[in-house]
Amino acid sequence: MAKAKLFQPEEARLLKRIMELDNSRLLRSAIYFGSNSATLLLQMERLIREAASPARKTFRDPQKLISWMSEVATSDEEQRIREIYNAGRPVADITA
Repeated sequence: MAKAKLFQPEEARLLKRIMELDNSRLLRSAIYFGSNSATLLLQMERLIREAASPARKTFRDPQKLISWMSEVATSDEEQRIREIYNAGRPVADITA
């Protein structure tokens, strides 16, 4: 989400609807924000809360993200999660 921008109201409604439709198929989804994007983080947290899935979370701490995703990841998935988030430059959102 490093280059993401705030969503316009219609975009936010669409994203929330997509998340609601995906809730039943989702095991876990983690979105990493790092130390910037405070306003976007707040917007995403609100959308995630409104979409009502405890399987989605936002993170600023990569170690907490790794720990949370590792609870349900296979060994190969966990290794890849650690490679991405221990590198200090997350490049993707991880959905298991």
